[in-house]
Amino acid sequence: MTDRSRRWFLQQAALRGAGLAAAATLPGWLGCQAQKTARKGDLSQIAHVVIFMQENRSFDHYFGTLSGVRGFADRHPLSLAAGGSVFAQPSKGSRVWPYRFDSAMTSGQCVPDVNHDWFTGLEARDDGRMDGWIVAKGLNALGYYRRQDIPFHHALADAFTLCDHAFCSVNTATDPNRLYLWTGTCDAAGKFEGPAINNDTKPRYTWMTYPERLEAAGISWRVYQEEDNFDDNALAWFARFQDAPVGSPLYENGMKRRPRQAFLDDVAQDKLPTVSWLIAPKDLSEHANAAPNKGADLTRTFLDAFAKHPAVWEKTVFIYTMDENGGFFDHVVPPTAPAGTQGEYALDMPVGLGARIPTIVISPFSTGGAVCSEVFDHTSILRLLETFTGVQEPNISAWRRSVCGNLLSTLSLSASPAGFPGKLPATAPLVAAAETACATQPAAVPGQEAGVPAVEPGTRPLLPLPYLPEADATLDGAGNVTIALANAGTQAFPVDIHGLAGVDDLPRFVTVAAGGKASETYATGADGAFAIEVHGANSFFRRFVGHALAADGDPQVALAIDATAAKVHLTLRNPANAPVVVQVADTYGKTQTHTLPAVASQTFAVALQDRWYDVAVSVVGQPAERFAWIYAGHVEGTVSRTRGA
Repeated sequence: MTDRSRRWFLQQAALRGAGLAAAATLPGWLGCQAQKTARKGDLSQIAHVVIFMQENRSFDHYFGTLSGVRGFADRHPLSLAAGGSVFAQPSKGSRVWPYRFDSAMTSGQCVPDVNHDWFTGLEARDDGRMDGWIVAKGLNALGYYRRQDIPFHHALADAFTLCDHAFCSVNTATDPNRLYLWTGTCDAAGKFEGPAINNDTKPRYTWMTYPERLEAAGISWRVYQEEDNFDDNALAWFARFQDAPVGSPLYENGMKRRPRQAFLDDVAQDKLPTVSWLIAPKDLSEHANAAPNKGADLTRTFLDAFAKHPAVWEKTVFIYTMDENGGFFDHVVPPTAPAGTQGEYALDMPVGLGARIPTIVISPFSTGGAVCSEVFDHTSILRLLETFTGVQEPNISAWRRSVCGNLLSTLSLSASPAGFPGKLPATAPLVAAAETACATQPAAVPGQEAGVPAVEPGTRPLLPLPYLPEADATLDGAGNVTIALANAGTQAFPVDIHGLAGVDDLPRFVTVAAGGKASETYATGADGAFAIEVHGANSFFRRFVGHALAADGDPQVALAIDATAAKVHLTLRNPANAPVVVQVADTYGKTQTHTLPAVASQTFAVALQDRWYDVAVSVVGQPAERFAWIYAGHVEGTVSRTRGA
C-alpha cells in the first residue's frame, strides 16, 4: 500500500466514525446497524450499481435551505456585474429573490414546466454572469422547497451522502444529458448524427453506448422501464437498439418494457444484474408539473426492496440523481472548459457543465449524512462503473476526466457495510397531500422576499477532496492585475473569474491542472480601478478590489496555505513611504487592526474552524469599494465538517 493510499484509508475510516456519530442526531434516523464482518477497502464487495435518474430539478430548488451545504447560506455568492448578489435576479428593472413553493398553502408541488432548452440555458447563464434566469426562464425558475415540502428527499440527504457539486452534463434539456449518462457524450463534434443539444423527437444515433460495451465484456446489465417510460430511455434513440430483434440482448435488456414489480422481484431473489438503470413513468418522474413527492413515493418503493433484503442491500450502490435542472435556478457557476477544448464545444458554444442537480449516493458505504463537494457530472457515474466493471468509456472527453470525479470519494469502502436506515418518512401521505394542494391551492408567486431564504442550522461531515487550490492577485505597476492560480491537489480544479469593475466583465474559465499553475491578466482603466472575484468548488473564493495605479501604493497582500500542517498565513506589505493602518477581519478568529510601517511587511496566522478560513483585509478609513482583499476556502486533506449557516 502506498503512503497516499494508506492516508486515504485512514481518512475514510475516520470519516466513517464521524459520520455515524453525526447520524445519531439527525431527524428520522434511528442509526446504522453495522455488520461485524470486516471488508476490503475496494469495490470488490459491491455486486450491483443501480442508477435512478429522475427529471428536471436543480440543487438550490431542492436543497438550498438544507443545513451544511452550498445552498442559500453560501457566504460568498457570485456578485452580478450590475451589482448585488446572484440570488437577487434582475427582472423588469427590479430584483426577485428565491421564493418558496409552499406545499401546504400553494400548488407548488405541481408547478408548471419551466423552459429548459439549449438557447434559454445559454441566456440564463449569460456567458457565466448568471444574471438571465428570469428573463430566460420566467419567475417559476426562482421557486424552491423546504424540508416541510419534500421531507423524504431531505431525509435521504440526512441519511446518506449528498453531493453538492454534482452538475448536469449539458446546459440544456433531458435528452442530451441522458446521452451523457448512457454514452459519455452528446457527439458535440457532430460525427454521428449529433450534436445533440436539444430534445430530438426521432433520433437514430450511431455512436457506441456503454451498455453495448458491457454486453461485449460479458457483464450483466438491464434497463428497468415500464410501458410509460416518458421517453427517458436514451438507448431507444440509437439505431442499433431500434433495430434489435426480440430476444436479442440489446432488446431484452435495453428495450423491453416490464412491470415495476420486476425490479422488486429481482431484488428479492438476489437476481439483479451488475448494472441497472431505473426509469420512472411520467407522473412519478418529478418533472414539473409532476409532484416531487410522487417521485419520492416511487423512490421509497425501490429502496424498501433493499430494506427488506439486507443481504442484497449490503452489496449495492444506489445512485439517485436528476438528468438536468429543468430550468430551475441554481446559483453556482458551472465549471466550463476553456474555449476550443476538444469535445466540449458545439456550435461555438460550451456544451457544459450545466447547473447543479440533486445527487445522493445511497449505499451501506455512504451512510451518516455526509456532504461531498467534489465536482461531478453524469460521466462521473460512468467512471464509477469503469472502476467497478473494468469496462472503459472512451467517449468521455479528456477535460471531463480531469475535472469531474468518479464518485469513489462518496463511499467509505474501508468500513463494514451499514444497515438500511431504521426509519424514513412515509410517502403515501405526502402523495395524497400533494394531490389535494394541487387541486385546491393557488399557485406560488413571489411575495415580499427581501433576501436569501433562511437555512437550517447545523453542519455535516465533509468528505476529503482532491484539491489544494490557491489564488492571489499581483500588480505590475503599469495598470495590470494578474490572478495567479495554483493547485497542489491530485485532481484538476476549475475556477471562474469575474471582472466586476474597471476590467473586462466577461467571465473567464480556467482549469488548473493537478499539481499545476495558471494565470490570467487584466488591464485596468485610466484610473487603475479593479474588482475581481474568483470562485471554485467547495466555496473557494477570492475577491480583490483596489487601484493598480494608486499613487501612494496600496498594501500588498498574499495568503499562504500549508495543507500538511493545516495552517494558513497572511502576509501584508506596505510599499508606501508612510505607515498605513489595515484591518484584518477573521471570521473564525477576531478582527484586528495593524499599523504597517513604511516599506515593511508582517505575517499573521489565520484562524481555522474545521479547516475553513475566511479573512478580509481592508484599509482603515477607506470603503470596501476602494480596497478589499478577501480569501475564503477550505484546507483539504482530512475529514472535516461543512460550514454552518
